[in-house]
Amino acid sequence: MTPKQAETLNQLKDNCKDIARPEWDDYYWTRWLRAREYDLKKAEKMLRTDVEWRKTWNADKMLEWEPTEVLRKYYPGGYFGEDKNGLPVYIDCLGTVDLKGMFFSTTKKDILKYKIYYVEYLYNKLLPIQCKKHGRRIEGSSMIFDMEGLGLKHLWKPAVDVFTETLSILEQHYPETLGTCYVINAPKFFPIMWNVAKPFLHEETRRKIKVLGKNYKEQLNEFIDPDQRPVYWGGTCRDPDGDEYCRSKVCVGGKVPEKYRLKNIRENIDMTNFENCTVQRGSTVQLDYEVSEPGSTLRYQFLSEGNDIGFGIFRRTSDERQKKGDMVEIVKSQRVESHLIPEEGNILLEEAGKYVVRFDNTYSWVNAKKVAYLIDILPPDQENELQITEL
Repeated sequence: MTPKQAETLNQLKDNCKDIARPEWDDYYWTRWLRAREYDLKKAEKMLRTDVEWRKTWNADKMLEWEPTEVLRKYYPGGYFGEDKNGLPVYIDCLGTVDLKGMFFSTTKKDILKYKIYYVEYLYNKLLPIQCKKHGRRIEGSSMIFDMEGLGLKHLWKPAVDVFTETLSILEQHYPETLGTCYVINAPKFFPIMWNVAKPFLHEETRRKIKVLGKNYKEQLNEFIDPDQRPVYWGGTCRDPDGDEYCRSKVCVGGKVPEKYRLKNIRENIDMTNFENCTVQRGSTVQLDYEVSEPGSTLRYQFLSEGNDIGFGIFRRTSDERQKKGDMVEIVKSQRVESHLIPEEGNILLEEAGKYVVRFDNTYSWVNAKKVAYLIDILPPDQENELQITEL
């Protein structure tokens, strides 16, 4: 720490003495300064915001909270071993999550609480053990982010909202926590996911992310010893029963049984940004979207009331209004039981142009249908700032 930085640290402590706690040592204070590049005003604002946030979420007592059974058994991830710097390693295999099963069996708030729970567990349980073990101060953790199994279905709006809100919580309330994140098994559409996550990550955090290649198991040996990783991720550790995932510590997800489903699924969906339309009997509603860049993704989610609704996606071949048969069919129009389970999806658009999302009620001559929908266009990533070894 330079003399100027030391002076800034003392100023921050003096400015925030009204909210300071006895357990806040210089390491703690400095985390907030590093997160804001020693900008005193920004660091103070960040710290004061965090104090209020912790009250709202009751974060100080989060470890007293009992996560629901469905989260404990089916939400992927867990701490296992340590890296060569002594930082605990969190293994995240999000591609194995049953999205619909999970989001229809618990609440968004409980999923976020579960993520907070893991970070509080890190700071209050794991890090004190690591400090004592190595005889020095150890802060934060590293991560193996296994993207095996991730597909465009994981860009479902509710899931993306939880993902980005989690990133925001980690950046704003647990600064300087990440050691290094090793991304493995990155799919071809990874740039799209990176484009979604990037706005929520501080520049310093972005520099800590490494995308490894097909030989990631050997590459990980440079950072994490084999005896600190399960066999499945290139290590030598197994559970006593021989399980190569070490499921006793790392949850690997799986299909969520029907018994966990909430009674009223609609109550578990944030409808804040949804728009509404009524599709009259024997009629259709066509929603137009201008796509300026090839490789963009159209993401949709919708619910209907009372009964099913026809749904399809098309690309116009003319600036004039066209019938279904005159347009290029992107998603075949078919009846969807979105009155029972919300319908969602992501479509990669290879061409720029004018696209039409079409709700079809021409088969019903009795009932009009009310539809709540959320549709947006994700542009392709224009750059990749990550250190990509090989894809």
